[in-house]
Amino acid sequence: PPQSARNVIQVRIAGLRQTLGRPIEHRSSPEGYILESAGVSVDVFEFEELLATAEKRLDEDPAAAIETVDQALELWRGEPIARSHDIRQLDSRSAALEERRVVAASMRLDARLRLGQHAGCCSEAKALADEHPYREDIRALHMLALYRSGRQTEALGAFRRTRNLLIEELGLEPGPALQKMHHKILDQDPSLDLLFASAKDELATERQVSHDNLRSEPNEFVDRPEIDTIIETLSPGRIVTAVGTGGIGKSRGVAAVARRCLDEGTFADGVWIVDLAPLREGSDGIASSTAAAMELGQQPGASYLETVVGYLKRRQALLVLDNCEHVAAAAATFADAVAARCPGTAILAASRVRLGLLAESIVTLERLPSNSARRLLAARITEAGAGPFGVEALDELCAVLDNYPLAIELAAARTRMMSPREIVKRLSEQPRLLADSRNSSGGGGHRYADLGTALDWSLGRLSERSRDTLTHATVFVSDFDLDTAEAVLSTPDTGAAAVVEDLGELVENHLISRDHGRARFRVLEPIRQHLRAGTSTEVRRRYANHFAGLAIEAARGLRGSDEAMWWDRWRADFPHIREAVRFLTDERDIAQLDSIMAEMAVTASICAFTEPGEWAVDALRRVGLDHTSAPGVAAAAAAHFAHMDLVDECDAILGPLAAASVDGPWMRVVASCVGVYRDNSNDRWAEILRDAAAECGDQAMLVLSKIRRIDDDAVTLADAHGNPTLRV
Repeated sequence: PPQSARNVIQVRIAGLRQTLGRPIEHRSSPEGYILESAGVSVDVFEFEELLATAEKRLDEDPAAAIETVDQALELWRGEPIARSHDIRQLDSRSAALEERRVVAASMRLDARLRLGQHAGCCSEAKALADEHPYREDIRALHMLALYRSGRQTEALGAFRRTRNLLIEELGLEPGPALQKMHHKILDQDPSLDLLFASAKDELATERQVSHDNLRSEPNEFVDRPEIDTIIETLSPGRIVTAVGTGGIGKSRGVAAVARRCLDEGTFADGVWIVDLAPLREGSDGIASSTAAAMELGQQPGASYLETVVGYLKRRQALLVLDNCEHVAAAAATFADAVAARCPGTAILAASRVRLGLLAESIVTLERLPSNSARRLLAARITEAGAGPFGVEALDELCAVLDNYPLAIELAAARTRMMSPREIVKRLSEQPRLLADSRNSSGGGGHRYADLGTALDWSLGRLSERSRDTLTHATVFVSDFDLDTAEAVLSTPDTGAAAVVEDLGELVENHLISRDHGRARFRVLEPIRQHLRAGTSTEVRRRYANHFAGLAIEAARGLRGSDEAMWWDRWRADFPHIREAVRFLTDERDIAQLDSIMAEMAVTASICAFTEPGEWAVDALRRVGLDHTSAPGVAAAAAAHFAHMDLVDECDAILGPLAAASVDGPWMRVVASCVGVYRDNSNDRWAEILRDAAAECGDQAMLVLSKIRRIDDDAVTLADAHGNPTLRV
């Protein structure tokens, strides 16, 4: 938000208070402003109170129930919360109110039929049933009104149309209650001629509900730390959502939670998993799917939601809603309604996106810890009939797959024809290697044939700009901070602010993870592999330039007084610096490569770290550089040889550099610094280092030259410079 956001809100609240006047009061809390509305009529609350009163009167006095329902419906003035559609958290509340409005209309029909007003309400019942075609309770009332009005054929036709719709749209047969109404009409059951009495009590006694619907898992489940977190968070009346990207293991995770809760008796009255994957995008069939999973039949005069709520409201149970992402709004409405009316029921959802409820607790499933990833890979390899393989080979494959559960499962199936190291060797060039491997394993218990299928749904939800940002972010070979993201990913067309906004969307959709403790982002390796081909050369160049600059800055920082801070930065971004050097070597950018390696040569001579020297040796061999044309690269290679005690190789480089008397004081510093490191008894190198350091004003190198010569003021100068390593 802009810096003025708080002031803008305060001005708005002041204006609101002035407009509403007394007795409205407001108070602030950590969650925001709260209106204290004592003594003020709130239509939502009044509607709910009237509806509750009507429900109590329905059996004893249907006429009074109709009057009360009419009072409740008169409070409606169009769409609820109609001017707040930009507030996502209110979507589920608005949908719940619409649901209660339908319940009110259904209750009014029920009451009229109890009073024998069937002929006058056929049209009203038809209109309401057509408006809500999946509400079997309303269709049952419509059929009863037609039958009592002497229109049996039309009643049977209404059932047939409803049945066809349910089969075509949801793949479900009508529930037991609607089928029972159908059979009674076919048989011209005499009980239908009586004033219609609700069969709720009758069904409640007849209904036999299973205690759970958990199935045996097809293979071994490898535990993960989030399972304990979810179980600790779950409690009666709570809504917990396990979120994460496709293939991260949400379904197996929540199934494991359900199994533990069942085994430990945490929810004594039942545990059910409701798989919402078969529902179409945006479907509102959550309640009917839940009733089917619980083996509940819909009650006449009641919706599927009311049927589920009626069973759960006095019980302590756990409902697990799996694969919610494509029906998130409807799932939120259902979960909110159940939690509000069933205080003993806990709801656990698994989704790629959060449901957006105010009372929702979020647990994010990340990539597996290394030990869990190894156990998963070993278990799946055994189940595939392959192996055994060494621990190091398993760890290497898990690291390449970023400990991503689905990628591990798919790779394990490939071990029937190649070893883990052979898979690692081929993955970078054959990203489709893990495609369709499920079929070769005889089924692995997951729903995806390849990584792309698992990721494409989430990618399809992104804005075009955010997807481009994600594609460009695959240039990062390790985690990165926000400043780096802004520097590398922003362009004149998409500035830093747009990058920050896109990262927020990507984190929300779990395509980029955020380590809040270290304040760094990470693109999971399978997502990098899936999208990296779309990264442009321009982005790779910005990436290389950024980390080339950082490498130079860090190398200098390691020789300064803030050495500890720069070591932390060096360790965090070392994979990126390595990748930048590789890119510059491939592109034969000798000038920039030479600048980096010159700094590396100096710092390596002090701190004795060797990998940058290996890069230099590789660059000399691959690019065929002459030592004097790239003295920085040559000096870094010489420092590496000196560290490895390869004296002849080191002298073979330092000799030409000394003979050529490399131009510029800084390059003389570089060459002489390596010479001192090679032989600290050589006064000639120390003198060259001292003179060159003084000429270019490099305090660290001046200290080093004096320490090597053991000048009287060397220790004092080193202490003043403040670099611990140099002082030692």
